[in-house]
Amino acid sequence: MIRHILILLWNRRRKMIWVFTEQILVFAVLLFCFTGISDTLKRYYEPGNVLFNDVAMIAYESAGDTWAADERADYATRFKSMVQTLKTFPNVEYVSHVSRDCVPATGWFARNDSVVFAQHKYIATVNRCDENYFRMFDFRMQSGRGLTDTEPEDGIPEAVITRKLADEMGRGTDMTGKIIRVGNRDFRVAGVLEAFKKRDTDDPQAAVFLPFYLSDSDENPTVLVQCKKGMFYDFSKEYLKRFRQNFPPARVQPLCAELELLRESSRLYNFLNVYLLSVPTVFLVVFAFFGTFGLLWMQSKKRFDEFGLRIAVGSTPTQLKRYLVAESLMLTSFAMIPGLIIAANLYAFASKGWEWLAAAGAAVVLMWLFAAFSAWFPAQRAAKITPVEALRMNQ
Repeated sequence: MIRHILILLWNRRRKMIWVFTEQILVFAVLLFCFTGISDTLKRYYEPGNVLFNDVAMIAYESAGDTWAADERADYATRFKSMVQTLKTFPNVEYVSHVSRDCVPATGWFARNDSVVFAQHKYIATVNRCDENYFRMFDFRMQSGRGLTDTEPEDGIPEAVITRKLADEMGRGTDMTGKIIRVGNRDFRVAGVLEAFKKRDTDDPQAAVFLPFYLSDSDENPTVLVQCKKGMFYDFSKEYLKRFRQNFPPARVQPLCAELELLRESSRLYNFLNVYLLSVPTVFLVVFAFFGTFGLLWMQSKKRFDEFGLRIAVGSTPTQLKRYLVAESLMLTSFAMIPGLIIAANLYAFASKGWEWLAAAGAAVVLMWLFAAFSAWFPAQRAAKITPVEALRMNQ
């Protein structure tokens, strides 16, 4: 039967070109939408998401005017002094000095730098933090430990790297205790972090964490504060009160944000992205069904004489239904081949894994289902045609 269907499809290729073209376009867009959704879900469930546990980020920014060099230094000194007083607040657990670009749940981009190991260079994001940074968050260490604020006796400061970077450098070996070079200085790897993502749907970073006390810049310092459970509101009120006492409001404005709220806003953004992909996907599903149904129904009406002849020579209604459904499935299968070839080449270069396979599988199954359903009603109608009715309708 397959060979017979192929011959008939080839003989009717000009009449079926619109059905074929429509299914190619629908499948291509469905595959794009499904891939975007599955890729977002895959990155969300990858290791590296951080638990925040009442952590606040505090910093300061310009109120609009440009600061002079002496003002910038003065504000940095004032902020450092104020941060020291934060440690005495009764609602504060930990205070951590960090570079702004390593704060989780934010969109600030970390600085990339080369990390040298065994005379090979690797690109990684460079973050600076202190030992309290690793106490605040629920980081999972693959090996070793986090940073300490104590400078080693041998003069080689410590660093923490992520597993992604460790796999690139060590190729499966334990990197704890190895010497790496970042910039123009050597560091000893104190621990390997399982994964690190700034936002839930980011890819795990190849990152290195260096001690904050080696930072050579005090511009716009950023501090993370872990409050006691449920005490963020009390802390923020006290912090803003102290800030107004130490800084001129016309020149400097405070920044105090709860990381959990930043994460929720990021999740909302990601939800909207998935939603915006889902809307055209649903529309295309409906379009694919009614478009394919309408085209197949029109084609079936023009073939009633053929169906009547088949019944006249001995085909049963069940065989005719199977034939029409199989024809629709085969046409849809051929229409999906170009999209699958293009997607396989695109995502092979992007090193995608199960997410594009899941998207392709879902799109293929959905197209087959709608091809079968859209052919079923015309097949039901055709199976009821008698040879006499078919000849009368096509006179």
